[in-house]
Order: sequence, then C-alpha cells, then structure tokens
Amino acid sequence: MSIENFLGQATRLPATRLIMPRRQSIVVLPPQNGSSKGVGMAKPEGRGIQSIEVGGRLLSQLISANGPVMLKDLAASADLAPAQAHAYLASYRRVGLVEQDAETGMYSLGPAAVRLAVARMRSTEPTASASKAAIELANTLGLMVAIVMWGPHAPTAVQILEGEERLNINLLPGAVFSVTRTPAGWIFDAFGEKKLVEARIGIELTSIVSQAPSRSMARRRTEQELETIRRQGFAGCLESPVPGLSSVAAPVFSADGTLAYAISVVGRSVDLDISKAGNHVEALLATTRLLSTVVVSDSRQGKAAASASSPNHANP
Repeated sequence: MSIENFLGQATRLPATRLIMPRRQSIVVLPPQNGSSKGVGMAKPEGRGIQSIEVGGRLLSQLISANGPVMLKDLAASADLAPAQAHAYLASYRRVGLVEQDAETGMYSLGPAAVRLAVARMRSTEPTASASKAAIELANTLGLMVAIVMWGPHAPTAVQILEGEERLNINLLPGAVFSVTRTPAGWIFDAFGEKKLVEARIGIELTSIVSQAPSRSMARRRTEQELETIRRQGFAGCLESPVPGLSSVAAPVFSADGTLAYAISVVGRSVDLDISKAGNHVEALLATTRLLSTVVVSDSRQGKAAASASSPNHANP
C-alpha cells in the first residue's frame, strides 16, 4: 500500500472549535502482498466458476503490471490466446474493472477495480485507525486531509476529507499523487520501496518531457533533499501543483519500520503554514507518530493472539 507539498503562510488555527468536514470519501486499494487469511478453520472451497478464475488471471496481471499493457502482452502473461483475453477485457470494460486507452489501445485497471475492496478495508487496520485520526485532524485544522497509500503503480488517495471550504482542486479517492511533484509523493521517494518508486519516477519524467517539458516542478529529488525529508519527518511545498494551494505530508510506519502510508494536509496557501514550527505541521506530525505507534501495537497484539491460539503454545 503506498506525496505532495503545496504549502503556505502561517495562520491561526480555529480555537478549539471542531468542525466536521462537509464530505468524506473512501476508496480502498487491493492488497499488494498476497491475500489475507481469515481466522479459524478453513472450509472446503466447493465448486467454482472457471471463467471467473480465468478472468482473474488478467486482473492479476494488470495489478502487477507497471503501467498500461498491450493486449498481446497481457494475454501472454495470463497464458491466454489474445482473442480469448479480448473477450474477457470487453466485459471488464463494461463494468468498469478495466480501461482501454483510445489512442494506444493499451489496457489498465478501471475505477471499479479501485473501489472493490471498500467494504473490507473500512473495518480493518491500519485503514480504520487512519480514518478516525484523519477525521480528527481535518476537524481540528479545518483543512483537507488525504490518506495516501501505494497503489498498483503510484501513491494513491484512499480517503479524502474535505475541510471547511471547498478547494479548487479535483482531488478524489483513487487520485494518483505524483512522486516528482507532490509532497506526498516525496514521502514515498524518501521512505518507500526504491524499486517501485524509481519505476514510477521514470514513467512520470518520460510523460512530462513528451507532454509538458516546461513543468519544472516535476523532477527527481536529490539525495540531499530526500535526506532532509527523512531528518525532519515531513515534506511540504508552496503553490504547487495548483497556484494558490499548498500541502504538507508525513509518513506512517508499519511495525517492521517500513512505510505504511502517508497523510497529507492540503489548503489555501494563505491558510496553511508548512513551516516545521507551525501549528499545522505539529498537528500532522502528532497524528502520524500516534498512528505509527498504533500500527506497531496492533501488529504486536496480533502476533501475541496468534501465538496464544497456536497448538504449540503452552500456558504458564
């Protein structure tokens, strides 16, 4: 599961008044490290539908692919004939699980694929704890808050909580955060899995050079810049990518010390203070540090419960 900086000048936080965001949206990404197993004895799977399992191979390959895929390559990776794969993809397109680029003909996951896991992820950790904390943070600051995880190919918003005012930005669940242009993306660059991040940076830089070479904000962060982010524990940026808006983002870590997700605060530049000593950054860091503690605690409790239920476990 795996940041952008648009930051502004300092303003006072609204006293102790808590204001519920006008709207909150959630979308959940499919697990990246294999399916999770339920607790208890496994039941016989029973009879299945082979065509669904065959089609599932195509979806699995799209999840694993590093970007859009040609039909012939997708079919070969799923061990299907191109004509057979095309029939499955046509149906998946109709229900929104798959998209096809009109110009290149290449396939990628569609919006319905991103929404599939919503019901499950709402009630599981770490998303449940992150959601509660993000609501509190948005209420306290009165600003937009986004939970960002690493999706199939890039940092992806899984939950958006709007602040007191609507912002002039099309940021919805499922939106991709640029690794080269946003503070949330920089968090993944600084703390995330290098192989995945480097692949994404290559895609973004290639796309930008071919489409809008003047967008100077889109560039690879230097190691010195990344080290600064690691040292201070957050990343921020003013007036980017939308003029008048700024943002700041910070990491939340798993029990093993790896990056779990990032939380980003977005607001008008006149409302958001991105300085380290500012109230907004202090509130964000307090939230992410608490969530990192919760993730570690939940993981340890889960391991203890598993050990206690093991047949080899002996009570003292």
